[in-house]
Amino acid sequence: MADFLGEKTLTVDERVELAQLTNQPGWNILVRLLSESCRNATEACIRLDPVEEGYERKVAALQAHARTLNKFSNDLIQSVKAHRKIAMDRLKEQENPSLVYEPPKRFQMVVPGNPIPEKEQQ
Repeated sequence: MADFLGEKTLTVDERVELAQLTNQPGWNILVRLLSESCRNATEACIRLDPVEEGYERKVAALQAHARTLNKFSNDLIQSVKAHRKIAMDRLKEQENPSLVYEPPKRFQMVVPGNPIPEKEQQ
């Protein structure tokens, strides 16, 4: 998923609040209910009798419903995970800025007019 829900609109504080939801006991139940709902929608497509009148129209409608429900559930869960990761990274940066990766400086030049530190003169 290239873009996720709320990617450009949530503040860091809102992301932290959203991340805190995943630590609540009810979070796993919510995920399980979303999964069950997706499974029920998919099974409804399978249970449809192919000899039933209007089968093609009905199966197309059931598949569209199942696909929409599965996509929404997946987008929601993946977005929460993405926001949680961003929130945790930002909190780590605030607690210890040295954890932020800085690429090594390969070349260091002595700029004229800047004194050489004492250790290097000896």
